[in-house]
Amino acid sequence: MYVMVRDLLLASVTITNKLVVFAALIATFTDYVTEIFAVSEQQERDNTGVTKTKQAIRAELIKMMELISKKCVGYASGVEDYTFMQMIKVTKSQLKNLADADLVKKAEDMITNVTPKLPELAGYSITQDVLDALRGLTSDFVSIYTTPTGNKESKAQLTAKLNLLFRNTDAVLKKMDAQSGALFDTDPDFCDEFTRKRAIVKLARRLRAFQMWITDEETGLPIGKANVKIMKKDGSNLMTAVASSGTDLQKIVKRAGTQGGVFMNNLMAGEYSYEVSLGGYVMVTDSFFINDGLMTEVKVGMKKVA
Repeated sequence: MYVMVRDLLLASVTITNKLVVFAALIATFTDYVTEIFAVSEQQERDNTGVTKTKQAIRAELIKMMELISKKCVGYASGVEDYTFMQMIKVTKSQLKNLADADLVKKAEDMITNVTPKLPELAGYSITQDVLDALRGLTSDFVSIYTTPTGNKESKAQLTAKLNLLFRNTDAVLKKMDAQSGALFDTDPDFCDEFTRKRAIVKLARRLRAFQMWITDEETGLPIGKANVKIMKKDGSNLMTAVASSGTDLQKIVKRAGTQGGVFMNNLMAGEYSYEVSLGGYVMVTDSFFINDGLMTEVKVGMKKVA
């Protein structure tokens, strides 16, 4: 989330204030994050507020109509009034499949048909109070399902505004990446944490499954352009290739970025083996696990050839 990056930056002002440009970018970034939350809350309220209330009232209306119908069918069956039974008999599935207007009509018809039978239905707990409650629910449902759900143009504008905010925020993040890199020699811990938080931001939006960070074991500095090969272990603990697409299995080969990072999405759950190599360094081999819904992070330290 953007929030994690924001919180890190706000907690590190003594470091980031060393660069005037960085401080200005952070202020802009913080404003964007605040606005994203505000617009998202407004969009959520507009899209779901009325719908949830409508669904709740509709469910209560169907529940009451089903109850009244069952009691009336019990009465009609006992006195063999099949005409009344045919008029009043409904099932929950039938009611759920009705359009809003048809459901209201069915409720109104039920009230009309049951009212003359109230004296006979008293023994089945169908009273005027019950019909009044049904009438009240019907009225509530009519008032809410006929209420406009919102201005479609306004909702579209909110979505467009949110998309623009995401683009602007990502643009600021890219600029801050460069500013963070300028502090690598004086504040390496901050830079490392900033890079990790940035990776989590991408994970939240792109469903990243795996990330690897490659560094020089002696200096701790990132090693860029290292070659990374990844293979998946099968049930017999032998190495099989990882499917990058389709049904054919292929070995995944990646090259680390300038900051020593390797990122991958949508790896299947299971155990994997990897090889990391680069001229002048000793090859590193090891394994890792991918679990569904979780991101796996692997840190690789490389030694220079003696």
